[in-house]
Amino acid sequence: MFVAFSRSWLSPDLPLCLHVPNNSPVTRMKQLILLLLSAFLLASVYAVPTLTCNPYPAVPSNPGAAILTFSLFFDGSTTPVTSSAVINPDGTQVLQFNLSGLPPGTHTVYAEAINMAGVTRASVDL
Repeated sequence: MFVAFSRSWLSPDLPLCLHVPNNSPVTRMKQLILLLLSAFLLASVYAVPTLTCNPYPAVPSNPGAAILTFSLFFDGSTTPVTSSAVINPDGTQVLQFNLSGLPPGTHTVYAEAINMAGVTRASVDL
């Protein structure tokens, strides 16, 4: 069943909006807290663990030295997982790898940066 209402049916003095009967400062503070908690909850849903590295400098005089990919070896594996280098606006290259696919726990990663010529630079132990 469809019922249509026109404004002439309503009292012309009533606004067509939600009216909060108790608009006290306490009610407004509760609404603000609820809004902020909702925003933080949404932000935490999109947070993912990411493996990053210090930026590799841009080498304009030698484009072949630019980092093309990173090979990542997790937990002693001999099969690499590759990740493309992310190029920052200033031309530097970094690794940004999403770790959300790994199970919870402690993991070891060995990383290699590979340039366009195929030359590998191994990771440094920290």
